[in-house]
Parts: sequence; C-alpha cells; structure tokens
Amino acid sequence: MTYPEGDLTFFGVFEPPTATILTPAAPRRIVIPELATLCAMTVDELEALLVDIKIERSGRSREEVMAGPMLDGSLRTQSLLMVDIINQIGHRVGRALLRPSDLDDARQLRSVRGAAMVFKAALARLPQEVTP
Repeated sequence: MTYPEGDLTFFGVFEPPTATILTPAAPRRIVIPELATLCAMTVDELEALLVDIKIERSGRSREEVMAGPMLDGSLRTQSLLMVDIINQIGHRVGRALLRPSDLDDARQLRSVRGAAMVFKAALARLPQEVTP
C-alpha cells in the first residue's frame, strides 16, 4: 500500500495533534536590597517588599494573594510567616534583624503593615555604621 506524498492525516481519518504546549513562566525572584537600602526604606516600601516575598513563597498570583482577608487596611497574614520572612531577609543580608524580645505584642505581625512597622523598628535599632 502506498501513501500519498505529504499526507500525514492517515487518509483524513486522524488529524495530527495541534495542541499548543504551554510552558509555565519562570517564577519571579525577589531581590533583597542591601542592608543600608533596607534601613533607608519607608514602612510602605517595606510593606511592598514583604507582600512581594509572601506572593513569591505562596506561588499564587498577586491578584489571588491581594484578594485575601484584610486587617487594619493591610493584608492579613500569619505572624509566624512574617517572622520567618523577616528572618530570611536578615539571613540574606547577614544580620539578625528580629528577636523575640523585640516584639511588644505578637498581634502586630498579623497584618503585613504591622509586620512592616516591626521590621522598620528592628532596622532602626541596628548600629549606626550600617545605616546610610
């Protein structure tokens, strides 16, 4: 039996697959600024950094994460997650940024805004030779 030249459809009975293979986008990696830059950041900028890291760790889209519950006008979160993220940042810049004694009330860490304020206070307690 001979097949017509260039006929890959098996005489029209089966069509070759035409599905487009989707490749997942490479996950965005958050660049942690240098310690002096972190010290110069405002609470709003630190809050945005914490949200970006939370999004990166969750593997969900920004819209999904930001649609989550809010607390005091900011994204609600788990306090242990915020402590872990702040300690991860400290590890990347080579400093211990948050100690348990730094927390007056762990409820501050239940929102990203509160965590950013605790983070800013921890950065302010660093020795002056680090700050710009």
